[in-house]
Amino acid sequence: MFLSHQQNVPDFDALELSGELVFVPAGGAENLAYWASKLQPINRPEFHLFDRDAPYASTPKHQAKVEAVNLRSGCKAVSTARREMENYVHYQAINNYATSHGYVCDLTAQYGFDDDVPQLLKEKLNSLNPNSHDKWGQSRVKRWLAESVLPTMTSQMVAEIDPKDEMLGWLDDIRAMLEQSAASSHG
Repeated sequence: MFLSHQQNVPDFDALELSGELVFVPAGGAENLAYWASKLQPINRPEFHLFDRDAPYASTPKHQAKVEAVNLRSGCKAVSTARREMENYVHYQAINNYATSHGYVCDLTAQYGFDDDVPQLLKEKLNSLNPNSHDKWGQSRVKRWLAESVLPTMTSQMVAEIDPKDEMLGWLDDIRAMLEQSAASSHG
């Protein structure tokens, strides 16, 4: 998404195809902790992104895991400022994608930092589309937002949803880690 908006971010698809980068979609903090322990012995740079899973003003639920990763050389972990990744999807992108695919969705404002977006959106889609033969569950909503809706966000939507460039910050951290890794392997 950022690459298509001419942002200065690495081409993660190309880096993964060349073997310079590996994505491990963990599907939750407990799985991420498992993978962190499995990957640690290979002694390679790692970037971990945890959902906050706690109110904005409180300590992230997985802070101890973040701190443990950050103690390892060449590794970095952060928690989202918002409850979870789904809180970064613009409501207009949700409405536009839903409407273009035959679903009714009439969100009028962005979800808040602490909202349980998958739960709220599941309820909204099921209530607005009662005759649909395929009901929405949280897992389906999460997958739909990540795989279908998020890539449709315009640069204006990204700027509105993330005015402090938190998401770009994660990508900048990964880019810096890749550059440092490349420099140390050639130096």
